[in-house]
Amino acid sequence: MAADFNEEEIPECGAVFTFGRTRFAENMNSKFWIKNDAIIAIACGDEHSAVVSSSGRLYTFGSNDWGQLGHGHSKVCSKPTFVKALKQEKVMLVACGRSHTLVATESGCLYSFGAGSEGQLGLDLIQNVNAPHRIDTVGKQQYKMLSCGTEHSAALTTNGCLYVWGSDSEGQLGLECDECRTPAVLDIGCKVKYVACGYYHTAIVSEDGKLYTCGEADGGKLGLPDQLDSCVRPRRVAAMKEKVCAVACGNSHTAVSTESGKVYMIGSGDCGQLGLGTSILNCDMLQLVNIMKQITTISCGENHTACITDTGHLLTCGNGKHGKLGHGDNNFHNTFTLTRVKRFVKFTVKQVACGGCHMLVIAVPNRQDESDSEESVAMSSGRWQDASELMGSKSVSPRQSLSARDRRRSQNAAQGPLFSLQPIGRASLQPLDSLNGLIDSSNSRSVDRHTVAKFEKPKLPDISVPSHFPHQVGIASVKPNADEDVPEVSEESGLSESENEEETERHDSNRTSRNETEQTIVQRLDVDDEDEGETEDEDEEEEEDEDDEDEDEEDDDDEDDDDEGNEDVKQTESPSAQGLSTTSDDHDGGGVESGKDDEEETSRQNRRDDDDDKGKRNETKNKSETTPSQSRFSKLKFWKRKRKDVQVQDDGQSSQQSQTSSNVCNIL
Repeated sequence: MAADFNEEEIPECGAVFTFGRTRFAENMNSKFWIKNDAIIAIACGDEHSAVVSSSGRLYTFGSNDWGQLGHGHSKVCSKPTFVKALKQEKVMLVACGRSHTLVATESGCLYSFGAGSEGQLGLDLIQNVNAPHRIDTVGKQQYKMLSCGTEHSAALTTNGCLYVWGSDSEGQLGLECDECRTPAVLDIGCKVKYVACGYYHTAIVSEDGKLYTCGEADGGKLGLPDQLDSCVRPRRVAAMKEKVCAVACGNSHTAVSTESGKVYMIGSGDCGQLGLGTSILNCDMLQLVNIMKQITTISCGENHTACITDTGHLLTCGNGKHGKLGHGDNNFHNTFTLTRVKRFVKFTVKQVACGGCHMLVIAVPNRQDESDSEESVAMSSGRWQDASELMGSKSVSPRQSLSARDRRRSQNAAQGPLFSLQPIGRASLQPLDSLNGLIDSSNSRSVDRHTVAKFEKPKLPDISVPSHFPHQVGIASVKPNADEDVPEVSEESGLSESENEEETERHDSNRTSRNETEQTIVQRLDVDDEDEGETEDEDEEEEEDEDDEDEDEEDDDDEDDDDEGNEDVKQTESPSAQGLSTTSDDHDGGGVESGKDDEEETSRQNRRDDDDDKGKRNETKNKSETTPSQSRFSKLKFWKRKRKDVQVQDDGQSSQQSQTSSNVCNIL
């Protein structure tokens, strides 16, 4: 047995498709077939199913609480299982009630198993049976049809004799008795060609195509408007004028199929099982279902209906719980009109059986692709309609199927070439009114520069950055907004532009040389005594020359200080003592100012005159830098004292340099 393979692997004899709560494949929509043994008959009970193969074997699966599967136990079977007790028989027919099963064999025997509390097994027993038992009271006969309800059963022989048994509490047997434990003949005055058992009512079709009903009359499912209570005897449904070929019964509704292929519904349709739409949910008179296709087979479950058309299409409606309608694994809503099951677009449906909460279908694959264009049907709102009725009596030729691109090209070709617009030049364009004369009409490119200039945004002044070295005071400027007036920066000093540049270079070199000197002093403290001795003589000569030049400029107090530490200071820190800064080789022509020179400088003119002499002197000093020769403690003490003296001297000149510094910052 194969189950749930690709559709290409389905044999030509077809497969059984399961929908709803079947207990097969975890209640998912699936399919199965028996290898080399086609399935010829199917039946559904309330929660169990049975299939018959061409070899005469019976397979059952589903719920088994009352032993309705016939396997000798009451365990659930999740896959079709062969009933071994009937191995010696060739099964021809099978029918499932709510909780019992009825089987007819080729030898003319009837077997039953399952629930038997109401005598529905026909064994003259009021007990459940979990294995097939033969019904001996009727003898061997050839049976044409079997049907089972909730608590009653029926068997139709090939010669038109109808047997019924089980419970008759609602008149469903038509025998006017409460119970019949063994099969009894039901005489309606003529031969019977079709029988169907609902949950608590029965429908019979005579050989001449007349419809009879009996049993429970709730919801008008008997088609007898004047019958308010149960009907204990079969009565003819006078409203049916056409010949009936088949009938099916559910829990609260009845479906009738005529020889012309029409379908009529009666009963309750609160779940949509009548297929009449949402406007008619209950009818006690036969109502024609609007289907413009001929129906060959009908089946009713508890509250859903299935039909097969003459073209092999399957239509379903009613309660969609558990997906038993076949409209998708996730489509469980109720359907109020007969709707085609798209699952079988590539199949031809042969049989269908509806149960309480599931449905089985036998379908064979269409090996040749059949297009729906051969059918003159159209589906609209879930209801099938004749295409000729929609379009009227006029003959309409089918429209050739073209893509949107091809249709557009054909339309463009029919209309001819499209005209093109003349090219637009500058001369053809009119000047915009919004410019108000800014553009000259004679020449579109000529624009008044003075007029356009007033639309230009004013340029913002450069922003000066405050300096952080002690001798230069920066000016903090704020960038004004575009809307505010930009003030002009005025020069407060009397220096010329060249003088300001020289002053700026002097301050930059002074700041750079001071930082280099501080680093040099720290490095020189770690120099060995041998290095100090080598440079001592050279430093003495240079310092003696400096002292001769600077003796006239020093004060009396400064001379005393120089005499006390002349040898130490001149040999170790002559660059720092003279200007606290030195010029490296990377600064070409940069001047170096000493602390003593700053003290004697009284005017800007004298400073410019001394720059050249001091530049030459510093070039000589750079070639031979001095190193400290005294102890580290005395050297550091001396350096701190000299640094303090230089700062005191610079404070005296701060007022004079403030104007110069502000001007330099503005130039930068």
